Amino acid sequence: MYNYKIDTLKNGLKILSVPNKETKLVILTIFMKLGNDIETLNILEIGHFIEHLFSMFTSSKYPDGKINRENFAFKNIDLSAEIINKNIKFTLEFKNDNLEYVFDLISNALLDFKVDEEMFKQEKNAVIEELNEIIKDSDYDFDTKINTIIFKGHQREYSQKQRLINTRKLKSIDIANYFNTYFTSKNYVIGIFGDVNPKLYTIFKTNMKYLKNVKQCTYSKFNLKMNKKVIYHKKKTDVSNLKLIFKIDYNLFDPEYYIVIALLDILCGDLNSLLLKKLRNERGLIYDCEAIRDIDEIDSGLSMIYLSTLCNTDNVLEVIRSIFEILKEMKTTYIDSKYITAYKSKIAIYKIKDNFTKKPDMVLNSYLTYLLWDKPIVRFNEEYKKLSYISLEKIKKMASNLFNKENMVVCYDGNKKLDNDIYELMNLL
Repeated sequence: MYNYKIDTLKNGLKILSVPNKETKLVILTIFMKLGNDIETLNILEIGHFIEHLFSMFTSSKYPDGKINRENFAFKNIDLSAEIINKNIKFTLEFKNDNLEYVFDLISNALLDFKVDEEMFKQEKNAVIEELNEIIKDSDYDFDTKINTIIFKGHQREYSQKQRLINTRKLKSIDIANYFNTYFTSKNYVIGIFGDVNPKLYTIFKTNMKYLKNVKQCTYSKFNLKMNKKVIYHKKKTDVSNLKLIFKIDYNLFDPEYYIVIALLDILCGDLNSLLLKKLRNERGLIYDCEAIRDIDEIDSGLSMIYLSTLCNTDNVLEVIRSIFEILKEMKTTYIDSKYITAYKSKIAIYKIKDNFTKKPDMVLNSYLTYLLWDKPIVRFNEEYKKLSYISLEKIKKMASNLFNKENMVVCYDGNKKLDNDIYELMNLL
C-alpha cells in the first residue's frame, strides 16, 4: 500500500519515513518500548504521568506547556498520546506547512525536555481524576481481584488504588529522572508519513543524532498464574460478569497470531458467530459476548485471550456449559466450512475498504510496531495474506491447543457462589 524507507542513525535511532505526495497532511509518531510493565512499586503510574507531560513537548526553547497547547490548537495540530503495558505513543497530525515548527518542537523536547512546573500540578490532578474514574467503575473490584491473582508477582497485579496513592507522591524530579533514564535512542522509533520537505527532514535527522543511547529498556519474563481455576467476587446483584481466561503460548509476532484472530472472530465476530448464535439467538441467555486477545509483544508468558459476557446470575452455569460445549466441539470436530469462507470474505472486504480509505495512521502504526521490536516489517498486502491463510485444520488445531482446563481460569461475580458446580463443568473440556 505504501512504500517506506528506514534511516538508522549512528546512535541507533531508527526513523521510518513513508513518503506520500498526494496529501498535504503529515503524521509524525514517536513510538516507545516503555510502558506500565517497566514500573516498580515506587514509580507506579509514572509512565501515564509522563505521557501527559511530554505531550506538551516542553524544553528550554519551548518551556511553556500552555502556550505549546495553544499553538497546537491555532495551528490545527492534532495530538494523541497513549500508554499501554509495553508502549508509549505520541502522534501528531498537521499540514506540512507546519513541519518546520513541529520538527523543531519535537527535536528540542527529545534532546532537552524540561518539566513545566505549573502544568505539572494540573496534569498530576488530571491523572488522579482519571484513576478516580476507573476506581468508581462498578466492575473495578472484580477486575482488580482477577489481576491480583493471575498477575501475582508482576507489575500488573498493582491496583489502581495503589497507583493513585503513588501518583500523589510523584514529584517533578521523578519525571525528569524517568525521562533521563529511559528516553534514549535505544528505546523508541520515529515514523513520518506525508509530503516532507527533504531539507527539513535532513535537519531533523541531524538533530536526532545527538540523542543519548545509554540504557535499553528490558522486561523480565513472567508466566500467568493459572493455578486458581475459579475466581469468584461477591457482589450484591443478580447480574453477573463472566470472564473465561485462556493462556496462550504466543507473542504478537508469532505466525499463530493470525489463527487466533480468525478463531476469535468465528466465536464472537457477529450474531451468526458460534457463541452468539447459540447463547443469544437460540437460547436468549446473553445480549453480547466479546472475544478479546491480549497478546504480548515479546513475552508469551503474559499472553492470553478471554471470552467475556454479562448474564443473570441464575444463568451463569448454563452460559458456561454452553460455551464449553462449543469449545469442545471446535476441538474435536471440524467447524462448518461456511465459517471459514465467511471469515476470508470479511478479510477481503476489510482490505478493499482500507485500500479505498487509505488510513495512513494505521499503516504507520503497524510498520512502527515491527520496527520498534526489531522484527521484519510486514507490508499491507502481506498482512492481509497472513490473515486469510486460514483453514479448518488450523482452527481445529488451535482450539485444541487453547481450550483446556489446564490453562484456563473462570472468573465471575454476583450474589451466588457456584465454584463447585463450575469445577464440575470444567470436565466438559
